[in-house]
Amino acid sequence: MFNRQTLFVLGAGASEEVGLPIGTNLIERIRNKMDIRFEGDNKPIGTGEISLFNRITNNTLDEAFEYQKAAWLIRDGISLSQSIDDFLDLHRENRRVNLLGKAAVVQSILQVERKSKLHPETYDGIFSPHNFANTWFVKFMHMLSRGVSKENVREIFDRV
Repeated sequence: MFNRQTLFVLGAGASEEVGLPIGTNLIERIRNKMDIRFEGDNKPIGTGEISLFNRITNNTLDEAFEYQKAAWLIRDGISLSQSIDDFLDLHRENRRVNLLGKAAVVQSILQVERKSKLHPETYDGIFSPHNFANTWFVKFMHMLSRGVSKENVREIFDRV
């Protein structure tokens, strides 16, 4: 246990080891989701996440094209940004870009989390630390819990 207040700074890629996306992978996922295109009779083409698009536009034609343009702006510009957060901040005045972008972030992370080593369904509904025993997470917990008795385990983060 730490005797003094201690701050740990984790990089954006800290969760990659357990199967969660790093920034570049998240950007690529979001870019693909925003490839919203239709042909002729409104048949979806491309890699776009049409169900997400439809939920946001509620199938209203008056706003659908504006949201489609917002999706294209994300698709075409996000790869040039350092992160999705930076891109959304740059376009903070555009409510459609922010709504679509944030929805795509949430959907992307949830989809990847379901396949990660931390998701209970990965282990048939039973949480099993064995599947990530060789990760930095366990080493970090060893560091935090050194010298802490089972009765005092709730105090591990008091100074962190």
